[in-house]
This record gives sequence, C-alpha cells and structure tokens, in this order.
Amino acid sequence: MTLKSSLLISLSLIFFKSASASELKVDLANLGDLELSTQVVQIVEHYPGTTLKATVEVMPGMPFTLKSPADIQQTQYLVSQGRTLEKKQPFAIIRGAEVFHYYTEYQIKKSLYGLAESQFNSNRKLYAQKVIDEQRWIDISQAYYTAQLAYEEYEHFFEHVIDVDEKQDAVTLGAPIKGLFLKGSELNIATGDNIAQFIPKDAIRIKVSVPSNKVDNLSYLISSNCKLEIAQIESVSSGAYVTAWSTPLSKTCNWRMGEQVTVTPFYAQSAYKIPKSAVFSWDGAQYVFVKKNTILVNLQVNLLYSEAGNYIAQVQQAEGAIEVLVSSVSAVQGVLLGLGSE
Repeated sequence: MTLKSSLLISLSLIFFKSASASELKVDLANLGDLELSTQVVQIVEHYPGTTLKATVEVMPGMPFTLKSPADIQQTQYLVSQGRTLEKKQPFAIIRGAEVFHYYTEYQIKKSLYGLAESQFNSNRKLYAQKVIDEQRWIDISQAYYTAQLAYEEYEHFFEHVIDVDEKQDAVTLGAPIKGLFLKGSELNIATGDNIAQFIPKDAIRIKVSVPSNKVDNLSYLISSNCKLEIAQIESVSSGAYVTAWSTPLSKTCNWRMGEQVTVTPFYAQSAYKIPKSAVFSWDGAQYVFVKKNTILVNLQVNLLYSEAGNYIAQVQQAEGAIEVLVSSVSAVQGVLLGLGSE
C-alpha cells in the first residue's frame, strides 16, 4: 500500500468513524489499490444443525392393545413378531378352561340381552298405549339396560373372535385393526394382561432429543432420502434436551421399529449463507463488511451453523439481500484498526 493511499484512508477513517468503537465505515474509493471483491448473499429460511441420534419408535397413545378377559393356559401365535396384518386376519389361538368358561358366560349374556331387548321392544308400544303402568315399564327398561351393559362388556372382546373350537376349549383371534403385530407373553397370560398390540402405520415415527435452546425452531429432519416434518414437541425437558416426534414414516424411510438412525435437523429461522472468507473476528465477536452504495460498513454476525466454505449466520441490522466483502477482508480490517502499513 502506498503512502498516499494510507494518508487518504486515515483521513476517511476520521470522517467516517462513528461514536461506537465497534462501528466503522470506509469509502471504497479511499481503499487505494486493495483488491476488493464482493458477493451478494441471500436469505435462507431453514438451516441445518448438528446431526442427532434418533430412534424409530411408536408414538404413545396410538397402538391398539388387546387385553385378555380371562386366565389363558396356552397362547399359540400364528404370525411372526413385527409382521403387518390386515384387519380380522387370524393371529393367535388361546386355550384353557377359563377361556371356555368366559365364552360360555358370553353366550349366556348374549341370550339374556336378546330376551330383554325383545321384551323392551314389545312393551314399548304397550306403555305408549297405557296398557301397562309406569312402574312396570321402568322395571322392564332397567332390566333391558342392565342386560345390554353386561352383554357389551363381553362383546368388546368377542368382536375380535374369528372362530371357537368348543371341543378344544380354543378361541381364534383376529387383528382388531390393520397394523404391525407385537405379541404379548406366550406363557401365563392372566386376566388383564396383553395378548398383543397392533401398531397402525401412522404411529411409527422418529423420536429425537433436540437441544432445548434450538427446539422451538425445529422444522424437519432429513436422513438420506427421507425427509420428515415435525409433528409434536414435548413440553417437558430432560436435562438440556427436549423430545420431538416426526410425522409418520414415508415410503422413502426404510427403517425397522427400534432401529437407531442419524438425522440432520433443520431449523426454521431467517439467516444468511455467507462465505467464510467474509467473516472476521473483532473484540471477541464476528463481523462482515457490508457494501452500502460506495461505503463498507462492518456489521456483527451471529454464527448459527458451519458448512463447507460457508457460514449460516444472522446479520444484525441487515434486511433482504446484502452484498459482503469476500476478499482483502483482513487488510481492510487492519486499516480500520489503524494497522495499515505504508
């Protein structure tokens, strides 16, 4: 740099230096023979974060659980674990004296309900015609509704029964919904225990722990060709992380239940994609020189993410597309700090 150029720059600094020590401006015409190149950078609406470990899991509350209404002596599963079943497809045969006893009770409740329903319907007309008194009608109605409730308690289970073999004390069960089949215990299934669970396709999601300081801006996840939007973010944190759930797995997400995968989170936040050559440090902060007409102004940046050759960063006091200095940055910085050489 020539002596003449240095003097011109010094004079320009006296003219353009602001009241704040962190805000300096210089006219491009006064930077002498420095080789200056600028680049227009655009706003990005999403930026990637550090990769995260995630798991393919079932979203709570979505599986259909079939519980046993009686003690089962033997459970014979007809399909393998993890297989996708159609609704009503046979999946297990349960056997035992208690199973058959429960089936007998069901038949009795069904018969009593049929009788009570018939009596209720036939006497409704008689009550409307005032052939029977009100107390008689109340007794008939109470008997009907009591029988209905008792029958429906059994019917909730037997609507999933495909076949009954009375000679073998055996009942064949069908899948209550279309979904992934997960068996319960094959031994000693007691009253109230799970016979099986059925996982609908849209219940299988990605579960991921996201840093709590970034989770509010989490938008979607990417792994290879699989892109999944975020469906739910839990309100309770675990240490410095918060659990998030994706939307159901798409056809391009070829993962199995329980599989661990690596995903890249993308956060929704307006920022700039800035060449690394444009960023410099000053007083413990990062800056870029932004060209405004013929003036270079240093603006502070907040680095969000680093990728090959670029930073994703917020630029203070910037709006829309901006033009940043990408060459001779250190030289201009030195000049602004009074370090220019003759």
